[in-house]
Amino acid sequence: MERCYDTMGCSSTRMVMLAGNQLKGVAREWYISKKNGQPESFILWPEFHSLFLERFLPPSVQEAKEKKARRFERGLRDRLIDRVAPLRLPKYEEVVDRARQIEMYDDERWAHEQRKRIKKDSQGINLTEDKVIRVLIRKISRVLSLQLAIGHINLELVRDVSRGHMQGMLGITRLALSLLPLFVSIVVQPVSQYSGRSQGFGGHGQGGRGSGGRGFAQTQGQTSGGRGQARVFALTQQDAQASNAVVTVMGTSATSVVEILAILILLQSVFFCCNGANFNGSCIKIEREALVKLNASLDINNSYPLLSWVGDDCCRWEGVTCENITGHIVKLRLVLASFQRKVSLHLGNLSNLLYLDLYGKDYQMEIDSLHFASSLKYLHMEGVLLGKCDNCLQSINMLPSLLELHLSDCPLSITGHVSHVNLTSLEVLCIAGNTINSTIPSWLFNISNLQHLDLSYSAFRGFLSTEIGNLNSLTFLDLSHNSLEGNVPKTLNKLCNLSRLHLEWNKFSGEISGPFGNSSSCIKKSLENIYLFNNLFSGSLPNNLGQFKCLKFLQLSLNSFWGPIPVSIGQLYNLEILDLSQNSLHGKVSELHLSKLKRLSKLIMSGNSLVFDIDVKWVPLFQLTWIELSSCKLGPRFPQWLKTQRSIRYLLMSNASISDSLHGWFENISSNTVQLDLSYNQVFGTLPNLRKFNQSAVIVDYYRYISLKSNKFEGSLAHFHSDASILDISNNFLYGQIPQNISEMMPRLHLLSLSNNYLNGTIPASLCRIESLDILHLSKNHLSGRIPSCLRNLQNLRVIDLSNNMLSGHIPMSLGSQQSLVSLHLQKNNLQGKIPESLRNLETLETLDLSMNAFHGFIPSWIGESRSSLKILSVHSNKFEGIWDYNVGSYVIEKKGYGENVLLYVKGIELEYTSTLRFVYSIDLSGNNFIGEIPKELMNLLGLQILNLSRKKLDGHIPWNISELKSLESLDLSSNDLSGFIPSSISDLNFLSHLNLSFNHLSGRIHLGNQLQTLDDKSIYIGNNGLCGFPLNNCSEDVDEWPKGHEKVENMRKDDSMMLWFYSGLAMGFVAGFVGVCSILYFKDSWRYACFQLVDRVYDKLWVTVAIKANQLKGKLHRNKYEGNAREGFKVARDSSRC
Repeated sequence: MERCYDTMGCSSTRMVMLAGNQLKGVAREWYISKKNGQPESFILWPEFHSLFLERFLPPSVQEAKEKKARRFERGLRDRLIDRVAPLRLPKYEEVVDRARQIEMYDDERWAHEQRKRIKKDSQGINLTEDKVIRVLIRKISRVLSLQLAIGHINLELVRDVSRGHMQGMLGITRLALSLLPLFVSIVVQPVSQYSGRSQGFGGHGQGGRGSGGRGFAQTQGQTSGGRGQARVFALTQQDAQASNAVVTVMGTSATSVVEILAILILLQSVFFCCNGANFNGSCIKIEREALVKLNASLDINNSYPLLSWVGDDCCRWEGVTCENITGHIVKLRLVLASFQRKVSLHLGNLSNLLYLDLYGKDYQMEIDSLHFASSLKYLHMEGVLLGKCDNCLQSINMLPSLLELHLSDCPLSITGHVSHVNLTSLEVLCIAGNTINSTIPSWLFNISNLQHLDLSYSAFRGFLSTEIGNLNSLTFLDLSHNSLEGNVPKTLNKLCNLSRLHLEWNKFSGEISGPFGNSSSCIKKSLENIYLFNNLFSGSLPNNLGQFKCLKFLQLSLNSFWGPIPVSIGQLYNLEILDLSQNSLHGKVSELHLSKLKRLSKLIMSGNSLVFDIDVKWVPLFQLTWIELSSCKLGPRFPQWLKTQRSIRYLLMSNASISDSLHGWFENISSNTVQLDLSYNQVFGTLPNLRKFNQSAVIVDYYRYISLKSNKFEGSLAHFHSDASILDISNNFLYGQIPQNISEMMPRLHLLSLSNNYLNGTIPASLCRIESLDILHLSKNHLSGRIPSCLRNLQNLRVIDLSNNMLSGHIPMSLGSQQSLVSLHLQKNNLQGKIPESLRNLETLETLDLSMNAFHGFIPSWIGESRSSLKILSVHSNKFEGIWDYNVGSYVIEKKGYGENVLLYVKGIELEYTSTLRFVYSIDLSGNNFIGEIPKELMNLLGLQILNLSRKKLDGHIPWNISELKSLESLDLSSNDLSGFIPSSISDLNFLSHLNLSFNHLSGRIHLGNQLQTLDDKSIYIGNNGLCGFPLNNCSEDVDEWPKGHEKVENMRKDDSMMLWFYSGLAMGFVAGFVGVCSILYFKDSWRYACFQLVDRVYDKLWVTVAIKANQLKGKLHRNKYEGNAREGFKVARDSSRC
């Protein structure tokens, strides 16, 4: 209709009037209701077209029909694609009608030419009935040789006849009768009647499956990019000639048909019976034995589905698919679960196996060797451990017929040397999700037929080789989530068939004008999706981007592109997603950049310095669902083209220099908005009355986010109703009380932030009825009264911030029941009393800020005993009188979730921590009435970064082991009564950047070591008259660093402490080992018997050894005594003889 009006030269108003007059029924009533009370030119054609489609054809239906149309186009044959796709028809029915018209026109021309040729060739040719029968048999045989692809044949009858289960002509006749409709549709009808019919033009599915064409032509194709690769099974022209001749000779006699088919089936039955000689039941015997052997090699338990592999008919086993006629196994699919052993997968005996799918995700199935039949075409092995398989790469390389190879999530190594790549037929290669950690092997670029290549999430590094240009058949390339670096090679522009390119989440750098800036490259004719986000690209965007006419997705965010956006980008009429966010782009954006983007659904340009300069009367052709223009200059007025957008789901325009009020049309576009962010602008007026979310516009349960913070909204909340889950109206000029029925006005809240306004009154009790509430921010208002005790009902509450108000009374005991509470902020109020004992139940509490109130008493000891998760404790400026025994060791807790902000006194000033709060560990006890020495237990907090003990009445010395606080960055001990010397260990605090020891009674020499040399401000030590040295005045020679014997006492204390811990640990280890051994011997009889036997054997052996040694020693002593007596007698005898 629109094209007709354009041809007629109608104006926009005239087009609306003509279209309205053609409407009938409900549509006519709708048109009259819109027109009543309006001038003649009450609406223009683009807005009328948009409103009509929104009313009678929702966006979801439009998108579905358009996607169906595009999917249908991709399934057409090339001849039809070239003639249908340029029309860009939006509706599926229009594409079908147009394709059918072209097909029928071409087929009629073809049939006419064939009839003329047959008539000419048949002159002088006398076809006998025998010759016709031979032609007929050859023709039907060709059809059946396609393995009955059309699907109109009773396959059970064919199988029964081929296996000899049906005897005689009865069975053959039954089969022939089942073939009769097919035969009549193929043979009896003239070519001129069936040539224009088709099984269907389009396709469906991820890869673009499609079927269509002349006669019974069937097209099947599959690619991951979306354009089908056709395999057409059609009757040849010679068959068509013979068919017409057969019809003229035989007519349509059903008897002759049955006889001919009977002969044909009889011949093929003999053939099938010969091939089926090795059948065992319903499958080939040798193949069944191979499966049985595979089943036996697997470590299975009683829950594994391979236990269903019983019986002789292996074709009925789970995961096994056989060929319908021959009985050969052609497909094997196994889910490898609960395996924890190595398996050798040898399937060479499955000689006709085409498809193998092994799925081992999240399990521990490990394969150490592989062997497949050479017939394999599709190999899927996802989640199977192949890291220790030595011959995997070699075995796969021996599959010359392999078309698809999927090895995702396998710890695979493909870095081995491959001298010759045998995968000449490979079209799909997916090895995503592996930890290869090497460069991309060069042999991959020698697989010339590759169409789909997925190397994502595989830890590839290095540069992308220029040999990527060799893969000229590639349609899909995914190298995302790796560590590739350097420039993208220019040879990428040689990939003339590439439709999807994924290079996101890498370290690519340089300009992209090399591969994409060449105007003569063929890649611009095929590329549909470009994903380059989260890299290090720089430079300006190519000026010829508008030449990529097929481009649908362009995502260049999170890079360093600079310069203006080229105007040619407005020529991408197929573009659906444009994401240029988080770059350094600048310059103006006019309607020329967006003029022809009629299919655009997502416009994302946030995080740049762009200035939108668009005519207020401009009406865009697109309908956006996602608008993200934060940090761009859109103001000072709201963009007027926004009011034409009826399908906005995400509207993010924070910090956009808008200084305007919300117009009435803004409420009309808010019904479908899931996320609305107008924060950090100068929007004024009352709060908008946003419509409730249109739940019919989405499928899943919605989670609505509305942020209007840091604007100039004013007024009360009495009439503000919202179904938002996250509502942030902080930092505005709201006044009045919080509505008492807030739970009815905002029932879905998860986060409520009303801080930094002028709200007064009390906190309403109805707030406790919003059970979904997670975070409550009411700080920096004028709220008074008590903290509601009913907050205990909000069990999901994680953050409570009531600071900077005028609340009074005590902390409710019921707060101790908030098991999920992470942060509690009550500072700067008029609260009093003691810290309730029930707060010790808050085991997940990380931040507790009670400062600047009137709390008194002692800080409870349980804060030191059980608050291992506590990271920030601030109780300064209260009336606490005593300190606890803090004995917590080092802790490292990382906060997640909501990014709260906390004010801390750091380095002498008050700092606000927001996004870095999770890295802060702070204790602020300043401004209380503490007395006594600094607790030594504080030195056990090894992760402490900020320690503030100023403005107290502490005395004694600075702990000598203060150097244990290795992470300390700020230390404030000022305005106390500390005395003695500054310990030398304080110079070991390498991260210390702020130190305040002023106004104490310290004395001695100031140390100059490590970090202290950088702290040269005299105010650090002011008010300590006994100190000297840099940066104060020089010390006299008689001033020692320590009093006599002080250093020796300090070393003795340190040594004694170390020895105490050593002996304590030694005693505990001995006791634990002794008790452990005795316990084992008591409960384990066999060990006890063995132990006692060992003791007996050792005892016997020692006793025997000692006895033998004792006897040897005794004998030796006797011999020595005998020899001595003998020598003495000999001597006496000799002396007697002399006499």
